[in-house]
Amino acid sequence: MGRDSTAGFPLAVSMGMPVRNGGPLLSEALASLLAQTHRDFELIISDNASTDETADLCRAAADRDSRVRYDRSEVNAGAVANFNRVLSLARGEFFMWAASDDVWHPRFVESLCGLLRASPGAVLAFCSFNNIDEKGRGIREYPDLAGLMADDQGTRLSRFLAQPEHLGKANLIYGMTRRQALVDAGGFTLWSERDWGVDMLAVFRLLSMGQLVLTHELLFHKRLLSAAPSPVRIPEALSSGLGRWREDLLDRQAYFFGYRKLISMTEGLSPEQRETLCGIARARARQVRREAWRGLRHTANRKLMVTLRRMAFLDRAL
Repeated sequence: MGRDSTAGFPLAVSMGMPVRNGGPLLSEALASLLAQTHRDFELIISDNASTDETADLCRAAADRDSRVRYDRSEVNAGAVANFNRVLSLARGEFFMWAASDDVWHPRFVESLCGLLRASPGAVLAFCSFNNIDEKGRGIREYPDLAGLMADDQGTRLSRFLAQPEHLGKANLIYGMTRRQALVDAGGFTLWSERDWGVDMLAVFRLLSMGQLVLTHELLFHKRLLSAAPSPVRIPEALSSGLGRWREDLLDRQAYFFGYRKLISMTEGLSPEQRETLCGIARARARQVRREAWRGLRHTANRKLMVTLRRMAFLDRAL
């Protein structure tokens, strides 16, 4: 496909790949991006102080294809900063983030750009997707994202907020956006004291600004990598597990506080819509706390449970 950019933009699409120690799967990710049928793009790679072969692989890709731009930091700035770094370097009309271990169908860019061009009120386009394992085998599909589409602002925000996180809505962050809309939304902004869920909060912010459009074509494969368990003694496992449980719960509480900030600053909502959205956030936060509590009860004894009940972090309310 030839040049498809519009007036005011030097090219149609910017792909931003933040990476740290991409490892053996990086080459496959790069190959699937460079094989897109839509040819008018730049691929910006921001290497966050990798210590493996990532730098060599990226420099080789840039030498082979002039559309690849490689930028390296010698200091680990963290994932959030690296995601924002590639966005700040982008020049295209449209923008997409790309993880260094995922795989894209050759028509991913062509199809999603077409959706945005056909839908002036949309700021985000995505497709059907699945999870794949280390060897590229499909292991899970996500049929629920279509229910998030709505012309009405309050409806689509309510649907997004109410949908449980395990149904895959975080993956919308890997869709195609109008770059200026994503910049106006703040990219990856820490709307709370922790960065858990920063991707879903960014999507929520985008959906407050415009519509979501989807194709049912399976065009994206999100990689899930399994971590090998390390042997540990039972007391250490219990202590470590409780620590992770507490941190996980605090992460999710901060995440729902982030929604409250975004709801308060979203233009176009009526007072009733704001209260409805805050009510959904409160209900979802209570549900998460109940689920976490039930999970802990399977592993903790009665004395420990009494102690945990006294901990203030269980009583924080939205």
